[in-house]
Amino acid sequence: MNHNEAVFYEQYGAHMRAQEEEMAAAASAAAAANASSPE
Repeated sequence: MNHNEAVFYEQYGAHMRAQEEEMAAAASAAAAANASSPE
């Protein structure tokens, strides 16, 4: 693996982790909003 590949995979991994965290946060926020709405 050359340097460019190493940098690419490092950035890609960080991006995927950030996306997963965002989705988890959005899901918990949606669940909280759904639980508190009186339907």
